[in-house]
Amino acid sequence: MTSPSPQDGTASDPSSSEGFALNGDVRIHYRAFGAGPALLFMHGFPDTEETWSAQVKEFSRDHLVITPTLRGYPPSSVPAALDDYTVPVLVSDVAAVLDHLNVDTVTLVGHDWGGGVLQAFALTFPERVSGLAILNSPIVQHFDTLMRASTEQQRLSEYTIAYLNYQEGDDKNIDYVTRTIRDPRWRRHIAEYLTRSPMEGMLNYYKAGFPAPPYDPADAVFLPPQEVPVLVIWGLEDEYFSLDMLNYPWKAFGDRYRIIGLTAAGHWVFRDRPDVVNAELRSWLDTVIEVSGPVSETDAPADPPIAG
Repeated sequence: MTSPSPQDGTASDPSSSEGFALNGDVRIHYRAFGAGPALLFMHGFPDTEETWSAQVKEFSRDHLVITPTLRGYPPSSVPAALDDYTVPVLVSDVAAVLDHLNVDTVTLVGHDWGGGVLQAFALTFPERVSGLAILNSPIVQHFDTLMRASTEQQRLSEYTIAYLNYQEGDDKNIDYVTRTIRDPRWRRHIAEYLTRSPMEGMLNYYKAGFPAPPYDPADAVFLPPQEVPVLVIWGLEDEYFSLDMLNYPWKAFGDRYRIIGLTAAGHWVFRDRPDVVNAELRSWLDTVIEVSGPVSETDAPADPPIAG
């Protein structure tokens, strides 16, 4: 493995590394920084693992910070088949990265599609997860129902119809795809990345896992609540998700959750207000995750308080 070059304000240092984890014949790119309790950040669409620069700078001082690149996003492999983008396969990519780095237990932080993948990982392997932070990502217990029943969410998701219909060689429409990235420098960076990268794999996430019309509430999928402590940090000006996503949080998160809503922040809440997001993450890690650690059934209080 080699040391990464400086990018987006994150300086290279001797404790940083870069490599690939193998999941079958698929290579999952990652970077790792620092040492300590493991903290994994997963990006969404359209983005790269470099998007977490402010969080890497803050948390690599006392954590092992891992930033994978989702499959379908170079330099990770870009398999062509839709079956290569199903939820179990995406969950297995996270496991492959953790196993490659010999990490048994991790705290997860995810945005957009990355947050959806990490929620699925926590539901599948709760014994490996100390905590789960969700940053403007669809709440998997609610989103399927919301998409099929809410005309507001259907309106907000109309942009995905073009993604579902996209074929290789079609116009990438990059200006439209990146329109809600508020930082113009980062918007240009992602536009350049998308210009030189295939988008078929990125959009296969929508084709393989996003509800499409006609919307029938009877087809909604219901999932159990998370078994791990959850932090939700939500940019209240999100351009893609209805605030109804945050309704009935106990149905999604059980009894151990904290929800923070931030004004003057959109879908990229961690880039729009990085200092506040980092402070909230730090508070949650210090007071919920790393003080008590993972809570087993035998250790859990009989009637834990709700941190809503």
